[in-house]
Amino acid sequence: LKITATDDTLAEFNDMKLKHKIAYMVFKVDKVAPDNDESKKKEERIITEKSVLKADCGDDYIDAFIEDCKNAGTCRYAVIDENNKLLFVAWSPDTAKGKDKMVYASIREAFIEALVGIQIKIQCTDDSELSEEEIIKQTASKV
Repeated sequence: LKITATDDTLAEFNDMKLKHKIAYMVFKVDKVAPDNDESKKKEERIITEKSVLKADCGDDYIDAFIEDCKNAGTCRYAVIDENNKLLFVAWSPDTAKGKDKMVYASIREAFIEALVGIQIKIQCTDDSELSEEEIIKQTASKV
């Protein structure tokens, strides 16, 4: 599958990585017109569904992050800036459609490679795996 992130998505992620002003981002696969040209055939691309600034959500944003990942009711990718580490989450709930799970699973590694600077990756399929405890554990300092 040739589903890649849009340039805007990658630019926003780089902003998150370099400036540390974005608390978290949620990504989804959607059909978009190339270069925002509506005359062209729409292609499936990875786009930013939600981007939340640290200034807008205060210090304790893990719960909001988890809620935003789960809200769609289907697969999502997300990145959270926690403890100065970028944690990549592949949310693939058991309740998602088989086709969605297959698409997200098959393009995940290529997307992670495009997001230069991801330190930690987790895959979550249920609430116990996508929890505040798990995020804190994954991003804890190993000193």
